[in-house]
Amino acid sequence: MGVEPGADGPTLRISEHMDGEIAYIKAAGAIDLNGEEALRRVVESAIARGARSVIFDLRRVSFMDAGALKVLMSAKSRVLSQGGEVYVLVAQEMPRRVIHMAQMQAAVKLCRSLDEALTEIARRSLPGAPAPATEVAGNNGTRSACAAPR
Repeated sequence: MGVEPGADGPTLRISEHMDGEIAYIKAAGAIDLNGEEALRRVVESAIARGARSVIFDLRRVSFMDAGALKVLMSAKSRVLSQGGEVYVLVAQEMPRRVIHMAQMQAAVKLCRSLDEALTEIARRSLPGAPAPATEVAGNNGTRSACAAPR
């Protein structure tokens, strides 16, 4: 799926893949006002089809604004009620900085790779698995593969 934000603006490319109850949503380009709506539609469709956890691959996102953060938080709210989680893969400084400036460090799990996100999902699905690291850091020191940014 591609979205053309404007005649002169950058293109946002979004792809989505489901693997069981995990949605993998990859975006490349700029997530602006038009891109926000396209991203929201993809996320809502994945959750409606049974996604309990969502992995956002933003490693090729060059720009994102508050609208993108709203999509992340909406997804988090919806999957958290089902025992799932939202993971965000970032490589570019821009998405990481926007998440940090919005003080969403504790709300999303930033991962360096898809493998880290999948490892964390597997760990969370084990019976008796401890709460995510951001919730237990002061209790028993357990760390997860993905963590909130510092």
